[in-house]
Formats: sequence, C-alpha cells, structure tokens
Amino acid sequence: MNASYTVPSPQTVCRMISNKYDDACSDVLNILQRLKFINLTTDLWTSRTMESYITVTAHSVDDNFNPINLVLDTHHRHTANNIYQTPWKSQ
Repeated sequence: MNASYTVPSPQTVCRMISNKYDDACSDVLNILQRLKFINLTTDLWTSRTMESYITVTAHSVDDNFNPINLVLDTHHRHTANNIYQTPWKSQ
C-alpha cells in the first residue's frame, strides 16, 4: 500500500472509461472498413446467475489469413421483444 497514492474520483474514472470505449469503437470501425468480407453471428446465452444476453460478432480474415473476431454488441435480457427491437435486425 502506498499512502501517497490518490484514488481517482468517480468522474475521472468514468471519463477514462469513456475515452477507452471511444478509442476501441474507432479501432473496430477502422478494422471493419479494411475487410473485404464479413460474416456475422449471433449467440443467445445465459449467465450462471440466470441473466440472459444476446451478442453479435463479426468474423473475417485479413490479407494474411489471420482470423479477426470482433464483438459488435451485447444486449442484456434476450426476450423475444428485445430481439425484435434490436437495431441490427433486417428492415
């Protein structure tokens, strides 16, 4: 323990997380724009505490055939109504 360490405020932590999230979103968009083909998958799953989720993942390979897998979105509670209202559903 270092007594001289100052714990960051909740606002500072939120700002740091927000900045990291924005950077990660930008990185994912840059990767997706460079890919020639993308496959999308979805998975419905339930945690050990019985909370339900739905996740959409993009899969591809780069020019050297290295696999690329990116989680695009995860929503809590995959009820039928929530699945119907997801923004990625076909129009």
